[in-house]
Amino acid sequence: MPFVESSSARLRYELTDLIPPWTRPDTVLFHHGVATSLEIWSEWLPALVDRHALLRFDMRGCGHSSHVPVSFEWSVDHLLDDIIRVADAADVERFHFVGESFGGTLGIALAAREPERMLSLTLANAAPRGGLVKNLSGWRGLMSQSPKVWSDQMMEWRFAPDELDAPRREWFQGVQERSDSDVTLAIADLLARTDLSETLAEIRMPTLLLAPGESPFIPAEVMRNMHLQIPGSQFRMFEGVRHGLPFSRGPECGAILASFLADQTTPRQ
Repeated sequence: MPFVESSSARLRYELTDLIPPWTRPDTVLFHHGVATSLEIWSEWLPALVDRHALLRFDMRGCGHSSHVPVSFEWSVDHLLDDIIRVADAADVERFHFVGESFGGTLGIALAAREPERMLSLTLANAAPRGGLVKNLSGWRGLMSQSPKVWSDQMMEWRFAPDELDAPRREWFQGVQERSDSDVTLAIADLLARTDLSETLAEIRMPTLLLAPGESPFIPAEVMRNMHLQIPGSQFRMFEGVRHGLPFSRGPECGAILASFLADQTTPRQ
């Protein structure tokens, strides 16, 4: 289980590379959202592992990455620095970026700050501006009752009752309930004050948008509007799916991403 140091944090990452090195495969870098871990991408991997190196990591304060000191000043730039530190640690110069929820918002920011590092951008259930995200303001009240109360509500917002089988639902809720409450609320506050709307029209890399039709956080029109603003972007809607799209529809999302990446011809450098 490798780790990399990044401004007062130890970040756990995992590089899966089964491709013969002489083929120089591109790398896909995954970034999860709030109160989850790198394992949420597990069911995406089978569709991708025969053509790409796959780099996943736990965002600071999540999964097996280190706890965040009280003195840490949360900022988008600090979290973008974490992404670059992970990529550098894995010796990956350029990558296809895949981000879900807040991880997708960071992907938009990275495309604006360091487009030369990115081969493409894939956003799942993400928004460019915190003000477009619904149901954020009540998190602190739910968390003040208990992390379980917050997690129970989040499970309802993320997944329809019959959307996950029992083992997958139990695993996801366990990860969510064990997440650091202070980190969760700090990320929510950071998202609420983030606005990247003006950067969308400047994105020039190939972009894929995966939109849940029934997310209580990201209304479908938010991602549809991003599709209209990002030149040449591709858009896929998942009707009836809630905010947990990347986990509940992992195999399907992985297959769609594999097809999208097959159209990108730039080799890893």
